[in-house]
Amino acid sequence: MSSAVVKSACPWLSVLAQTGLSFDLSTASGKQAKAKKSISDYRKAIGLQAGVAELSVFYCERAARLLSECGMEDERYLTALVRMFDQALDVVAKLNPSERRTLLQRLDAVRSATDAVGWGVKDAMDELWAERVWED
Repeated sequence: MSSAVVKSACPWLSVLAQTGLSFDLSTASGKQAKAKKSISDYRKAIGLQAGVAELSVFYCERAARLLSECGMEDERYLTALVRMFDQALDVVAKLNPSERRTLLQRLDAVRSATDAVGWGVKDAMDELWAERVWED
C-alpha cells in the first residue's frame, strides 16, 4: 500500500509525519513497538480523543491485515494486538455517538478478520466486545 493511500485512509498520520513520528507495522515486532510509541507520543503531545481513537483503530486494522497476509504466530504480537483492541474500545467509548459508530464498525471488521488467526485472539476480542459495546 502506498504511503499516499495510507495517509488518505488515516488523516491523523499526517499529524504524526509532521512531528517526525512513524507508524508502520510492515515488519512486525520492531515496527509494532514504534507504532505503539507513536500513538502514546501523539496522546501526550496533542491528545485529541478522536485522533487517538483513529490511530488505535488504524493500528488494529494494520496489525490484523499483517496477520492475515503473513500468518504470524508471535505471541507477543498477538497479545499486543488484543491489548490495542482493548485500548481502542476504551478511547472510542469517550467519543460522541456519530464518531463512535464508524470506528466501532471498523473494530468489528478487525474482530471478524482475526477469526482464522487462532491463539484465542478472536475469542479475546469477542469477550472485550461483549463487555463494552453498546447499541447507539
